[in-house]
This record gives sequence, C-alpha cells and structure tokens, in this order.
Amino acid sequence: MAVIQKDIARQLDLSVATVSRSLRQDPRIPSETRAKVVSFASKAGYRPKTKNSNLLINSACKTDAKKESSQSFMLAVFVQVEHIAEAENSYKTLAGISQAAQEHNSSMVLHTVGFDRRDQIHLPENQPEVMGSGKIQGVILLQHFEEESVQKLSTQTACVSIQHYHPEVHMDCVSADNIQAVAKLVEYLRSLGHKKIGYIDETYTTSFFDERLSGYILGLVKSNLKFAPEYIMRKVNSPGEKDRESKFDILHRWIGEGVTALMCANDSVAFDVYRWLRKHSYQCPQQVSVTGFDGMVCPADIPALTSVRVHFPDLGRLAVEQLVSRLKEPTLPPVRTMVECELIEGKTAGRR
Repeated sequence: MAVIQKDIARQLDLSVATVSRSLRQDPRIPSETRAKVVSFASKAGYRPKTKNSNLLINSACKTDAKKESSQSFMLAVFVQVEHIAEAENSYKTLAGISQAAQEHNSSMVLHTVGFDRRDQIHLPENQPEVMGSGKIQGVILLQHFEEESVQKLSTQTACVSIQHYHPEVHMDCVSADNIQAVAKLVEYLRSLGHKKIGYIDETYTTSFFDERLSGYILGLVKSNLKFAPEYIMRKVNSPGEKDRESKFDILHRWIGEGVTALMCANDSVAFDVYRWLRKHSYQCPQQVSVTGFDGMVCPADIPALTSVRVHFPDLGRLAVEQLVSRLKEPTLPPVRTMVECELIEGKTAGRR
C-alpha cells in the first residue's frame, strides 16, 4: 500500500498540513522539522505525485527573481539509508542543507542509498533519475561512500562531502575539527586528574573516526601522558553484529590496571559503555569517567554526557555554500573546511 502524507503525519505526530508544507520546503516550517519529515518520508517509501516517482524534490519558493537567475540550482543529497533512519545527526545536517538551499532559492533532492550500494553511486541506476536529464548541478555526500565510486561521480558533477574526507578525489569537504576537539577533550580529562585514558572507536572505516583517534594521541602528547596502544579498542561492532556488549569485557582488565577514563568515538558508543559500566556495578564518574563525541540528545537512562558538540546544521549550510562556490569556480583547488566544536561538561566525567 502506498504511503501517503496522512501516514507520515501520524507516525511523526504532526499535522497533515505540516507534513505537506515540509515536503514543499515551506519556510514557515522550522528547518529541522522539514528535514525530519523528508527523511522519514524517504525511508517509508513515500512518492510525491510527480513524473519522477523515485524522488523527493523540495522546491524552494521563488521570491527573488534576480537571486534566482544568478544562484538558483538543483542539488542532490546522497545519504545512506541506515544513517538517515538511525542518526539524529543526519536530521540536523539535512536541516542545515535545507535551510541553505532555501536561502539560495534552490531545490534539494534527497536520494537514499543502501549500505550495500555505497560503492556504486556513480552508476545511473543508483542515482536520482533527474541526474540523467542534466537537471542536477551538484551533489552533497552525507557520511561515507567508497573512494573509487566517489572519484567517478566527481567526474560527472560537482561534489561536496560532509564529514568524510576523500584526499584522492578533486572535491571539497566540510567536517568537524575532529583532531583538535578530541585533543582538547583529553586535556580536559587530564585537568581533572586522569592519567590513564582508554579509547573506544566505532565500526565504520571513515576519515572522521581516524581523525578522532589521531586527536586522542595528540591530546596524550600535549598532556604529557603515555601512549599505550593496549588501551585502544577499535571496531567495537562489526556489520551485522547484534550485540557488542561482550567486546567491552576487556574493560574489566583496563580498569583493573588503572584506566580511570574512557573516551568514545561518538555518543552512541559512550551510551553503550555507560550501560556496561552500570551493569557491572562500576560507578560513573566516581570510578570511571566516560566521554562521547557529537552532542546527541541522551536517552532517558543516561545522565548528561560529557561530550563534544558538533554543530551539524552548520556543516549542512557550509556544504551548500561550498557547492555554490564550486559551481561558480570549478577549476579552483579543492577546499576543506573544518568547523570548531564545543566541549560539553556533563555529569559523566569527574575528578580523580
């Protein structure tokens, strides 16, 4: 049965009018609400009544003819469906993209890609149909896609990547300043008296997780702390693995050997680490401090997390601005823009 706007409204607890206006990119609807509606609609298989039934096309209001003639364009946002279904970070980034597209009086096409096709986005069958007709002037890649496929895509159209850096591809990138943010977080923990700090990474092989690990090492050096590879845990959850809790059992040994703080590559891992500590009767932060990264909203069973807030809407807005600049000056060298992050002093990191 086809998904209609009434279904979306019921699932998101919104009015049908709000859903309809969000899908039309009505500026009277908050940008985050518009992004959430578009994201859910794409995941649910909603198809607008247009000739191209495979897309969600958000038409911007055309109120400034002069601006439209000089800057108006249509962009496509490629995002892995797994990210858009699970991560609030994707919603926030899409909100920034949507707002910037609106400001440029332009249109946005949201195109979801399955995880198993992240290496095939250069193929026409894995692209929005309007790309084949030449209506897409540029593409924004949200999160990680395979290098070779991105390389081929970049020869077809102007591209900007958000978060994942492709050093071998002639394209722009907008990301958080991961290295410096994590280094400052290590220095913050050192100021609280922590001398043995462990690090727990995520599953995905991405540049931003590599950068966060680099920031951890840099922070240790700047804080005059010993770098001990045995206190680094990478790839805590393999694709398809339902339960990663057993991977955390090594933390018994870490804590026994004097590790008093656990830095996690993102908030999702930090939430799971906190739950593991609680299950095994470790007190946080009295015995072990836990930090995350991203600045997500904490679940009800997690206290305010000490973390690093990434301003995801800014990443989205800057990606659109970078794409506009690239369309104007396609021969300029690739530009990488890094956005400063913000330390959140929560309740999961304490003094030693």
